[in-house]
Amino acid sequence: MSLTIKLLSILEQELRNEAFIKRYKINAKAFSRNRVLTMGTTILILVNKVSKSLGVEISKFLDRFGKPVVSKQAFSKARYKLKAEAFSHLNELLVSSFYDSGDYRLYKDKYVLLSSDGTNFHLPWTDEMVAEFSMMDNGMGEQPKCFGKCLKIYDILNGLTLKTQLCKYEAAELNMFAQNWKELEDWLLPKIEDPVLLLADMAYPAFWLINMLNDSGVAFLFRCKKDYCTEVKAFVASDKSHANLRLDMTKYGRKKKLKRMGFIQDFSDFPDFIELRICRAKAKSGKEAYLITCLPEEEVSNEELSTLYHSRWGIETSIHFDKNKIEIENFSAKYPEGIRQEWQAATLSSNIAQLLINDAQEELDKQQLEKDNKYSYQINKSVALGLVKDELPRLLMGQESYQAFYKRLIGLILRYREPIRPGRSFARKRKHKHKYPINMRRVT
Repeated sequence: MSLTIKLLSILEQELRNEAFIKRYKINAKAFSRNRVLTMGTTILILVNKVSKSLGVEISKFLDRFGKPVVSKQAFSKARYKLKAEAFSHLNELLVSSFYDSGDYRLYKDKYVLLSSDGTNFHLPWTDEMVAEFSMMDNGMGEQPKCFGKCLKIYDILNGLTLKTQLCKYEAAELNMFAQNWKELEDWLLPKIEDPVLLLADMAYPAFWLINMLNDSGVAFLFRCKKDYCTEVKAFVASDKSHANLRLDMTKYGRKKKLKRMGFIQDFSDFPDFIELRICRAKAKSGKEAYLITCLPEEEVSNEELSTLYHSRWGIETSIHFDKNKIEIENFSAKYPEGIRQEWQAATLSSNIAQLLINDAQEELDKQQLEKDNKYSYQINKSVALGLVKDELPRLLMGQESYQAFYKRLIGLILRYREPIRPGRSFARKRKHKHKYPINMRRVT
């Protein structure tokens, strides 16, 4: 039995688990009657992504599985009997089981390569939504919009979203990361036997965060601003390509500031010195970038650091995929709990599809070894996710065996591949702005 089949069977069993149902319904009376919209069916409708008219989506879904069609009002009542944390729980179960297997990709056969990033998301405008997430007004005389801030922690090599959170628009990204990272330390990191390496952009270098990662044994590689601290300024002013830095935390009131901000209770709680490596790198724009890390040079050379940091682009493309291909901002709900349901459901759906894509890619790589192609090929993720979307509920509702489902889906996904052309880049020229760009068609 493949790992993906095993993970899908774990999800199916959990959906039928009475303890799961009891824990994630809003009260004892919810989902107690023998209705068409059971808790499991309601979850699968949301995982299947409600992107079209609500009435159309529900009718098509229920008709496909031989169930009587219900009204969209009945679905709306049913979904709010369900806690959004149900989807978070299922995703955590999937992710933790995946890493518990030990069968995952590593950087240099040693590090689990993670990245974290935050972005803003446009949300529906209702009084409840504005009160929960706040609004954005650019002061240009335009109508204000409801926005929220999302944090995403992502496995670059395995393509899985480990944790995602939607908060108020004004929320600080670093504080969101610290909260979610502590949760990962509780339920996921103990299951990962290999060291973790975290990549992040200029928003992440902070004395308290670096010390927190050092204490937990997590390696990091961050891009930092040229005026990040006195020691970095001195390096920027020099002609060195790389250097070892020793940040003196007893100077410049650094510990006092950390205590004032609440990151330490007593000066003895924080080390007097922080050891870092720094090197210069070239950004794609041609500007100089400055990378700081705790990795020793014998493990990752100064020349390799730049290439390694560019791997962080994986989380950028993942967020781009969420916004423009999955159209995660195209919500059917108008209330915060419904928004969080769809948010976490989209994450779960994407992770399941990614497991199948990874298996199909392994099969494609084996096929390419027997051929002399000009380019290497990769699975078209957009098409693959679109294929999985409507097929997954058939499996989780017990209408197809795992082996038959897996073989059929892998065969379908393998048909859609595209060449990898290294270094391919074109200047962006926009003559006309289309409402629906031809190269950004949604897949769900």
